[in-house]
Amino acid sequence: MSTADKPKLRKMALIASGEKFQLAGSLDESREIPRQRFVKDIMRTGVYRHPKNGWTLDVTPERMDRWIASFRAMRENGVDAEIVVDHSVKAADVQGELVDMARDGDTLYAVHEFVGQDAINLAKKCKNVSVLIEKDFRDGQGNSYGEAITHSSLVQQPVMPGQLPFMPIAASLAGLPNSGIEPFVLSVEGNDPDHKKTQENNMSAEEITLKLADVRTLLGAGDDLTAENAAARLAEHLKKNADARAATDKQILDLKTQVESLSKKAASLKTETDRQPDPDVLDQLAEGAEDRIDGLVSKSRITPAVAASLKDLLVGKAGGRNAWALSRNVSGTDESLIRGIVKALEANDVVKLGEQTKGQRIEMSRNSPGGEEPDHDPKVTSNMVEMAGGAAKK
Repeated sequence: MSTADKPKLRKMALIASGEKFQLAGSLDESREIPRQRFVKDIMRTGVYRHPKNGWTLDVTPERMDRWIASFRAMRENGVDAEIVVDHSVKAADVQGELVDMARDGDTLYAVHEFVGQDAINLAKKCKNVSVLIEKDFRDGQGNSYGEAITHSSLVQQPVMPGQLPFMPIAASLAGLPNSGIEPFVLSVEGNDPDHKKTQENNMSAEEITLKLADVRTLLGAGDDLTAENAAARLAEHLKKNADARAATDKQILDLKTQVESLSKKAASLKTETDRQPDPDVLDQLAEGAEDRIDGLVSKSRITPAVAASLKDLLVGKAGGRNAWALSRNVSGTDESLIRGIVKALEANDVVKLGEQTKGQRIEMSRNSPGGEEPDHDPKVTSNMVEMAGGAAKK
């Protein structure tokens, strides 16, 4: 494993121990068949091109949020997204199922629950997965989920490179309680010994007319609905209902996607708010920054006018401090921006401030034998102040 992967692994370990996922159900250690849950990175933002099939997939954070919404809608309706091997459709190759998804920044993670010791061992041995994405997925009851991830497959050569190993979730090695739901087989006419076949030609003309009247009432049809076209009309009606339901399902998924994205933005805004320092701390930082700026004046590095501009743009008045320039906790830099600017100005050579002739300026900067270009230029300082002030207003 490369050194660059270590920070990613630490981050995934935090995700595995956090609350990003909505894990349904609990694990029961009394079961004999072992189960283990792992967090896995299954997709990152970017444009992917399949090396053999040639298709291209542009993955954005918004697209990931839609996959999450689709997956959770599928879970609510009892639709499983299974873990398989080499995109197999055979039941014997099922290793478990996905139990949740969540996005962190530009990476989509999924909780994989492997069933059986062989499957758990396989997860520890094979780190790469490839998800199956269906463009317009519908379940057996006609529910439409739009573009959805329908399984995760262990593979040898995934389209997305640089994947991390499966990260086990602490205390998840156990069995699951019995659901109490007995399996059933949909019987086919002739296979059920108790099934009674409907006798043919045992309905009178009056009964047939009555049935047509009921169908007309249900469909809002008139005498144009006859025994000959009833089946076609029913099929047309059902198709319209299915299309309307699919449109409604799509709207619901769009709303869930928007909620997912807004939740991410709200969390991000909350993080930014949490990073704002205390006003008293800002005042202390401001006093120190003003002292450093005044020190530049006393050392003849800048003029009092430039110092006043720096204080106005980078420090601010009481009650309106420039936290972005004063606090490295807010700016996210190794040192505060104003400290970096002061250091840069302190490195300037001492120059004679005030009136200078053009000849003196040219001689010092370019024409004196063996001379060097000056580090300080009032125009550069002015630009630096403007840039810093503009950045601080973001």
